[in-house]
Amino acid sequence: MNELVAHIKAENAKTAAWVAEDPENRWAGYVVEDLAHWAEYNIHTVAEYEQYMLDVSYSDLYKEVYGVRPRYAAGSVTQEDYDRLLDCLEDHNEDMSYYDYCDRIDAEAEMEEAKLLPNKYEAMALRAGYEA
Repeated sequence: MNELVAHIKAENAKTAAWVAEDPENRWAGYVVEDLAHWAEYNIHTVAEYEQYMLDVSYSDLYKEVYGVRPRYAAGSVTQEDYDRLLDCLEDHNEDMSYYDYCDRIDAEAEMEEAKLLPNKYEAMALRAGYEA
């Protein structure tokens, strides 16, 4: 068996085992094991495959953080680049959690205000010149 196919089969087996631990709550996709598929991407070795997967993961995470795909030469992403991006994503998620918390507080305050002023929107409409 080709070394690349063996590597991918081993990864898929790990994934299947992970899903089997809690099948009610876990699902996962599996990597294509067909060498012809990988040849279309000019991937023939485990090292080329690993670099490709790192490039794809980096690009996906970068887009999640910044909203656009990165501009870089494929194959140039290092594990250190990827680790730095993961750190940025964690920081970004912490920041967003803070803003989500503040938005919830604001929404709760608006709900309380609406309870106190049940005709708030009617009053706004009247001030704007609309009849209720």
